[in-house]
Amino acid sequence: MSGEHAGEHVGELSSTFANEVCPILGGPVDPEAGVSHWNGKEIGFCCAPCQPKWEKLSEAQKADKLATAMQSSTANGDSASHAHDDEHGSHDHT
Repeated sequence: MSGEHAGEHVGELSSTFANEVCPILGGPVDPEAGVSHWNGKEIGFCCAPCQPKWEKLSEAQKADKLATAMQSSTANGDSASHAHDDEHGSHDHT
């Protein structure tokens, strides 16, 4: 039953997330890092600390961050680099 909803989301993505890169730090979305539902979309994050940061944003900030993240994923094709150390302390993400 979970597969029947896949077509309701952005068609270019291989997952159910509306984004391929984190709207907070710009890293690749990790399905285990958490998900938020916003404007009918599932928003994914690169790590668990990004989700609460997303929740604190205003609607306008969320729209801006998501648009930037979606542009980054299409423009770069590779979004593996992002600054965890600057945002929420040093932790090993590998």
